[in-house]
Amino acid sequence: MDVLRGVIVVLIFIIIGMLFGRIMVIAGLIIEAIVKFFRKLF
Repeated sequence: MDVLRGVIVVLIFIIIGMLFGRIMVIAGLIIEAIVKFFRKLF
């Protein structure tokens, strides 16, 4: 029972980590696009 709970917790952490990683990558791309846009303006 404790082993099953541990596996579930690990899976949840992995899913959260993957989602957070994707969000960070998307945020990085958006920031890069904004920086390029501002460089064109100025």
